[in-house]
Amino acid sequence: MNVAIGRLARGAAAISIGFLLSAGTAYAAITVTSAQVVAGKLKVVGTSPTGTSVKLDGSFSAPIGGGEFSFNIVYLPSDCIVDLTLVGAAAPVVQAVVADCGP
Repeated sequence: MNVAIGRLARGAAAISIGFLLSAGTAYAAITVTSAQVVAGKLKVVGTSPTGTSVKLDGSFSAPIGGGEFSFNIVYLPSDCIVDLTLVGAAAPVVQAVVADCGP
């Protein structure tokens, strides 16, 4: 009986570790290093090891070059939060709070 429980526990642990690794990989697809309003422009800078470009709030795109992307646009999100999605790879939406955005 102990052998069966041990196998079951190892199997469950392997599934849990596999899930955590895949979830960690998906969530690491976009990393925002800076999001702020400077001199009237929204500047968002980040990295991504995958994908071809990043889309901001479904309206603006920036290419990924050398694993990095950046936006420098005249745009003010109404709630001071931007949604970033990866184009060319499956990944969840990443939200970033924009500094110096409010009135």
